[in-house]
Amino acid sequence: MNIAVAGGTWATQACINKLRAHGHDPLVYGLRDRPSIAGWRDLDPDRWIDSVNDVDDTRDLLFVVGCSQIVSPEIIAAR
Repeated sequence: MNIAVAGGTWATQACINKLRAHGHDPLVYGLRDRPSIAGWRDLDPDRWIDSVNDVDDTRDLLFVVGCSQIVSPEIIAAR
């Protein structure tokens, strides 16, 4: 299963850690430096994004965790 995670907080990191603990290797999209976000953390991502809607590929599953942005209908409807 191809999994991606997008976000930039401690909760995002917790999700990534759990996925890895269960044998998955998610592609990580990290929000660019946003220390003003409560709980922000540099995830050492595979790809940097300015917005969750910058996610540019289709995975079987996308977790958006710790993001205060609204996910676009196009991403929600992606199959």
